[in-house]
Amino acid sequence: MPALVKQTGPYFLLFLLAAGLYLFWWDVAWFWDDFQMVWSDPEGKILYWFAYKNPQNGFYRPIQGAMLALSQAWYGGDNRFLHAVQFLLHGAMGSVIFWGLRRFGFSLTQALVAGILMVVSQGATLAVLSNDTFSQLLGTLTGVSAVLLIGLVLKDSRFRVLTHPMIWVALFLVGVSLLSKESSAIFPAIVVAMLWLGAVWGNLKAPSAWTRFLFQALPFVAVTLLYLVVRQSVVGADASLGESKYNFALGMNIPKNVLLLLASGLMPASTVTAFLAAKTRDFVVLGGIGLLTAVWCGVLVWGIVHRRYWRWGAIFGGVALLGTFPMALLNHVSELYVYNSLPFLCALSGIAVGGLLAERSGAVRWVVGAVLGVVVLANVLGVEGKAQRMHNNGVEAAALLNSAVREAEELPENARMVLQNPPTDRPLYSIFEMNGFELIQYADDEIKRLAHRPDLTVEIPRKALVPKAIDGAHVFTVLGTKLVPVN
Repeated sequence: MPALVKQTGPYFLLFLLAAGLYLFWWDVAWFWDDFQMVWSDPEGKILYWFAYKNPQNGFYRPIQGAMLALSQAWYGGDNRFLHAVQFLLHGAMGSVIFWGLRRFGFSLTQALVAGILMVVSQGATLAVLSNDTFSQLLGTLTGVSAVLLIGLVLKDSRFRVLTHPMIWVALFLVGVSLLSKESSAIFPAIVVAMLWLGAVWGNLKAPSAWTRFLFQALPFVAVTLLYLVVRQSVVGADASLGESKYNFALGMNIPKNVLLLLASGLMPASTVTAFLAAKTRDFVVLGGIGLLTAVWCGVLVWGIVHRRYWRWGAIFGGVALLGTFPMALLNHVSELYVYNSLPFLCALSGIAVGGLLAERSGAVRWVVGAVLGVVVLANVLGVEGKAQRMHNNGVEAAALLNSAVREAEELPENARMVLQNPPTDRPLYSIFEMNGFELIQYADDEIKRLAHRPDLTVEIPRKALVPKAIDGAHVFTVLGTKLVPVN
């Protein structure tokens, strides 16, 4: 029994920690672009998305579509089942990091610190608690698992890769990762790079090494190409250079986005608190967050340098950097995308901090332990603060939606309904701080469905403006969570 507890205890702890951290908020309701994933006939959509793109956003994420359709078919608009599954995926991500580090020979302390940091990271909140981010969680979980398995295969043998059973598990996981979300395309690229390093690095002039690499990489390249062909046939060419925030660009947006994503993953305190403090010039709060982040990063550098984890620091740091792509090419990034890099940042943090906690000096252990405790607490508070905002947004969105439905029911036949969002001086940030009709910006079809008014035209302009009358339209603005007629 003691041996069984020792083997399973850390995994149980990580899952329990994930559930305890998020369970109070598992009823977060639909808001903002969540409504792009709400369907009137979910039973018929479970397998539908494997052959069709989402017409509301053009995405090809069939596994997420199937999961949300299943959740809605079973539980309607109650998202608690969906969130329970997402909490399990997040706990599994922490467990995979723990398992991987142990398999690579790191200590129990190092692996456990990494797993705990993964679970409590405030940078994961958006991915874990949103209603349309199942794809991000599953894509990262399977993609990172594939990368770790390839690392273990290369650790066992660089010459018998294709005969190793884990290589085919990794291939399957890469396929699941790609079908989860397009940002997972970086994982097969990382796998191929690892295979190249294992086969060719140090043997650049050996034809046999290149031949071995090509045979090893071929299955992963083939699966990726197959995914791209299927995606292209369903979605078409949707990635292009341009000035829209969802277009790619090749300029200073790339280092800026990489820096923002990695910073949001390393920052111990809430990114929302940091952003609002910067906007309101609250230099006391901003200085405190900056100081804590600097101390934390200093401890990580100290751990890597002092314990001579140069190689592992370069590996995990480099893969975390790669994890920001391809999304770092966009003109605008959401902190959601840091989830791809977060497992590697937490692994790096775990080996650095866990290494220092093994120092003989009691003073070092106490200082590092105290910093780690403050960082964990700050992350937990960051998660709870973000979760509270998301919960409030869901409540307000439901109230706004009900008010819009009541107004829509009373409009004449074939009427045009326009919801104009008034400007606000309040700082807005991502999905955490939103303004009025932004909360139901993508709910135009849902308003018509709930009001049983397919004849209506519902418009919710993205740009906030001073409400004004429009000829031939029924214009409403918002006061609190109620619609107010403009004309």
